[in-house]
Amino acid sequence: MSLMLPNLSDFGDLSTQASPSKARAEALEVHSWSMVLTWLSALYHPSPIPSFERNAATLKALQSLMTENVAADKLRDLLFQAQLEELKVSQVSSSIPADDRPNSLLRLLNSSLAKPAESALESLASSAILLGCPTSNTDKSMVDNLSTQILKMPHDIFELETQLSSINGLVSDLQTEMNQLQTPVVGHQDDYQPENDESASDLEVLPSTPGFPTYTAINYSQLHAQTLQHQRETKQLLLKRSEYEDRVTALQRQAASRSIAGPTFADLASKQGDIDAKERRVETLEKAIREFNGLPPDVDVSRAEVQRAQTELDTLKRIRDELFQSLGG
Repeated sequence: MSLMLPNLSDFGDLSTQASPSKARAEALEVHSWSMVLTWLSALYHPSPIPSFERNAATLKALQSLMTENVAADKLRDLLFQAQLEELKVSQVSSSIPADDRPNSLLRLLNSSLAKPAESALESLASSAILLGCPTSNTDKSMVDNLSTQILKMPHDIFELETQLSSINGLVSDLQTEMNQLQTPVVGHQDDYQPENDESASDLEVLPSTPGFPTYTAINYSQLHAQTLQHQRETKQLLLKRSEYEDRVTALQRQAASRSIAGPTFADLASKQGDIDAKERRVETLEKAIREFNGLPPDVDVSRAEVQRAQTELDTLKRIRDELFQSLGG
């Protein structure tokens, strides 16, 4: 029976399994060699990779070379893309007419600016427009023009305020003159009153003239139209007045033809005297009745009550007389 001796590599695997950190280091080294070999394969393609010694120093040197090479490749690609875009822009600008090139340049500038720079440029342009700065055919820059306009701003504000105050004065003067011109118109409105008639309840409702509005300016055409309207209404009222006068005359004739007899003033005075006498008689009777206030409604009982009161009165008189006699004695 033969004995099998263990392989030394098996002991190495066992030591690797026993140390996780060593296993991670070996896995990282394998991954690094894999990346380096992939880069070398792409670099020497289609030729094979030359043979070299594989150790830690070689791996480190190859990794540094690979990093610098990849960075240089990326930089070269970026430069190529930038040159390609510049070529496209130049081709597009050459195809644009000469009149439209400033607008295209402005669009290109807006698209190339960052957000803060774009907002700053927008603010600067708005300030220049509001202050009235010249934007072309000037020797100064826009910033110099802005500073000049800002320094001139107080002077401009003072001039504008002066002009505004003068305009307000003119407006107040015009308003005063308009009020003075409006006074006769208002007086004419107050003087115009439609003619009243005693039989106004029988009048037809005529179209009323609209009242005079408060004028802010004298409109002579409107005044003329209102005057014509007043004349037409006056004619209509005159016709109605003549019509109602005829009606009143007819009614008076009918009343005279009927000859209705009525009381005279003497009869009325006599009746008034009789009424006054009766009123005085009524007052006398009411006074007499008030003297019997409190008596029962029965006549016999009332008489007995009166006799009792008379007896009581006589008794009181006798007592009074006795008191006087005692005082005199």
